[in-house]
Amino acid sequence: MGRPALVDREAIVRAAIEIGFDRLTMSAVGSHLGVAHSTLYRYFGSRDALASAAIDHCVDSVQWPEPCKDWREFLTATAWSFWTLYEVHRGLALEVSTLRTTSEALVVVTNRSALALLDSGFDADDAILVIDMLGELVTQAFLGATSAPEPTVSGASAADGQPHTVSVVDGVRQRRVELMRPWLDAYAAPLRDAFAEIILRPPVHQFEKKLGILLDGVRSLANGD
Repeated sequence: MGRPALVDREAIVRAAIEIGFDRLTMSAVGSHLGVAHSTLYRYFGSRDALASAAIDHCVDSVQWPEPCKDWREFLTATAWSFWTLYEVHRGLALEVSTLRTTSEALVVVTNRSALALLDSGFDADDAILVIDMLGELVTQAFLGATSAPEPTVSGASAADGQPHTVSVVDGVRQRRVELMRPWLDAYAAPLRDAFAEIILRPPVHQFEKKLGILLDGVRSLANGD
């Protein structure tokens, strides 16, 4: 009989991240580590407690921008850091959006980002709402990316070598094209060509356009309009 697998808190968190948040259960983590899932409860009282620790680890692994005088530059960089976070970790956007648990690391990022806006002249209410809208905008882009092929060791899709969520988000776009193309004629002529172009646009470009619109609106807050 072989020796039982040795696990600790760090190993459990790593296993949870490797499995992906969309498939995260205590049983799945136990199986991944080769231990009874009851062993995990010595370190985490519930699946959501483990998820929270895993989210913290993921957030801490991302390079977040330093606050700067240019609030738009700072918010743009923050948005792309969120994009990287969700791009790499399958199912994380849905995990965050369901509000099943709170991540201390995300609270730190939100607090730090909102304080940076205070320093740029925003009031506290506007600063919090802007950061919240920014996070929601990125999260929304990934909510369809809730399932993907099993990861390779590097975390890439075995099919194309791309991060999981990239291929799945693009797959959602392709599915939207299939669904909407037959309905294009139902749109008014001034909208039809624009809509046809929009549904074909790569997800990252679509997000970039939406981010620009959001930040244009935020400018009025910064200017006190």
